[in-house]
Amino acid sequence: MTSTERVFPAPPPDLNRLDRRDEYIRLFTDTEFFRPALEEICLRHALAPCARLRVGVPGTCPVFIVEERWLVKFFGRLFDGARSFDVERAAAQILAAHPRIPAPALLASGRLALPGVDWDWPYLVFDFIPSLSLGEARAQVSFAGQLHLAGELGAWMAELQAAPLPPGGPFEPDWQGYLAFLEGQRAGCARCHAAWGSLPAHLVQQIEAYLPPGEHLRLPAERPHLIHADLTQDHLLGRLEGGRWTSLALIDFGDARTGSLFYELPALHFSLFGGDKRLLSAFLQGYRYACPTDQDFARRAL
Repeated sequence: MTSTERVFPAPPPDLNRLDRRDEYIRLFTDTEFFRPALEEICLRHALAPCARLRVGVPGTCPVFIVEERWLVKFFGRLFDGARSFDVERAAAQILAAHPRIPAPALLASGRLALPGVDWDWPYLVFDFIPSLSLGEARAQVSFAGQLHLAGELGAWMAELQAAPLPPGGPFEPDWQGYLAFLEGQRAGCARCHAAWGSLPAHLVQQIEAYLPPGEHLRLPAERPHLIHADLTQDHLLGRLEGGRWTSLALIDFGDARTGSLFYELPALHFSLFGGDKRLLSAFLQGYRYACPTDQDFARRAL
């Protein structure tokens, strides 16, 4: 893995435009707009040739595929890009020490110091893995195959969460940051649900009294550990052959943090498992979860 801060030598794109949300939405998948920046990255890291460029799957960050071999991910000023860059780079370094957990290899990182641009755009270069997301393939995966991948994912999460957190990085070694984050989420919860209209008004009025304190949202003996924090069906990649699914990579660790298994479960259960409790049970078995799965478990997860 290499990193460089070499100053951009050619006329750059005006990335300041992406500081505005409307321009960001319009341009963040524009291959030609980003082409000069991508060519500079290719030059820096000897990724040649650099002729075939295409946009990756749209998400929060601009992502481009170079020559069907490399994936370049940019982190803008919006959407807490500075933290996401640090987090995803640190997570990739942890994953590199645990090769049993499938993930794209981080090949390079750096920043684009562009003349006239007051944000040094950080970027990461990953090995590109041709694949489908589980969301694209789910309807063709047998239920037995889904049970297998759920148990497999549980084992991977157990290994990931047993990994030591590197000192001095973005992952706190204690519960302080996580509990502060939960309290921030709790403070805005009723207001958000009122704005979303996703619950009847009489239930929104009960949210404040229903939500437990942050300390309750982890197991008493649980130690702080790394969580992905966004385990949706779009973030598990694999290959489908004759109805048989093979998992190839967990991706998009930009929301990763120190936390609890219980924060992992909502996206996992409702998106990746489609709300099927049999798949959640298979995950917990693979994880070797040894605590009760009773009403208290359900309330923590909810």
